[in-house]
Amino acid sequence: MNKENFGGGNPTQRIVCFGDSITRGISFVQERLRLISPTYPAELASRLKVRGAYQVFNKGHFNATSQDLLRRVQRDVDDIMPNLVLLEAGANDSDMLWEDVANAPDSPHQARVPLEQFIENMATLVTHLRNDGVSVAVLSLFPLDPARYYSFLSQRYSSSISHWIARCGGITWWQDQYNHALEGLTGSLHVTWIDVRAWVAETTSLNDFLGPDGVHPTPWGYRAFGNFIAAELQNRHLI
Repeated sequence: MNKENFGGGNPTQRIVCFGDSITRGISFVQERLRLISPTYPAELASRLKVRGAYQVFNKGHFNATSQDLLRRVQRDVDDIMPNLVLLEAGANDSDMLWEDVANAPDSPHQARVPLEQFIENMATLVTHLRNDGVSVAVLSLFPLDPARYYSFLSQRYSSSISHWIARCGGITWWQDQYNHALEGLTGSLHVTWIDVRAWVAETTSLNDFLGPDGVHPTPWGYRAFGNFIAAELQNRHLI
């Protein structure tokens, strides 16, 4: 279990950042995915120091899908008894099993977690947390840089994936379907929606924000992301 947390003493508010490698703090460095510092939960905790007693827990897990988060919610979230959970998921759910695609580029392929199942999982997570009296904010799917991501995938697997990607309409289009459905879910459940994709599009460039794999943020990107989340929580009166 990931035990990284920030803050101490007798916190008046516990915040759990619950999600995948974006929450954990993974970046593509020297041709490898590595855990780096800063992470967005660490940056969030740093910003909250001036606002009083908070404790921020980083409960991000590499390669996690919404199904993985469902399996982990008891030990990663419930046992902490948080006041607020920041829920970040979807990038891995909407991703493909690229080795299978490379081996059979003319065959149909499904995302790791089908869209309907992803939305059901996220609804279950939100409902579970809110039934425990926890405030929840759901983050949009992260943006990606399709050109760099395709290049990364082709080098790791095979250029044959380009054939399949062209047929299905592109991973950006596919990911957008998940993000749109997730935003709709948050509206129907009346839960806070934090649109990271729109923020990145309006404030910075993907070249600065994302690393060479086109998916994971750079160290600068993580710092900017943590600062953005802190500002959003303040603006939404969640802290």
